[in-house]
Amino acid sequence: MYQTPYQWTTNGGTTHVFYDNNLPPSEGFGWNSLCDKEKIPIEGDHFELQEDVIEESITCERCRDQLGKSYVDLGDDDIAGVRSCLVRIRRDGGGVLIGARRLCRGRPLHYEISFEPKSFTGDLQTEMDVVCEDCWQNYVDRQWSGDVEGGELQVECWVDGEKESYYAASVEAVNTGPKAKLRLTSENGLKQELARGEIDSITLTPAQIVDY
Repeated sequence: MYQTPYQWTTNGGTTHVFYDNNLPPSEGFGWNSLCDKEKIPIEGDHFELQEDVIEESITCERCRDQLGKSYVDLGDDDIAGVRSCLVRIRRDGGGVLIGARRLCRGRPLHYEISFEPKSFTGDLQTEMDVVCEDCWQNYVDRQWSGDVEGGELQVECWVDGEKESYYAASVEAVNTGPKAKLRLTSENGLKQELARGEIDSITLTPAQIVDY
């Protein structure tokens, strides 16, 4: 299944690549960068949690219905407030938020706040000044390696005496004669060219086989 990639730039000017890796029913929080060094949204910058919750600050009827239940104690470290709702949170050993969801809703909290990184297509390195090298390499590998991006075509070719596979959404001829090449385009618009003589085979991926 193809997943939309996202970008976000730190205050230091480095752009990182993210996937939405905490989809429901996961109770995880936020987007993790492909280099595993950044997590967004950032508590204190993009949203605020009310750690010391008082009953009067909770006006959401569904959340108020949870008050008094055995599993909800306003004094517990795993209970916080946000926008008049109760939130159950989890933190790692360093205090970083790794799980958060409102008690009145099942989705992770990062779907409930007004923050979302921008999606992108094509070559992000041509659009941004500085792109995290680890993020970009992982993104490129993900686009071409394996069928994780849902590419319809499997292109097998010879590179330095070894056979490699690329998964592409489309393939087109570039030039003719001895310099003929094939241009591969990934599901998210990355492009690369392969010498036609290096191509061993082009086949539909199993998921795309159609009975006529």
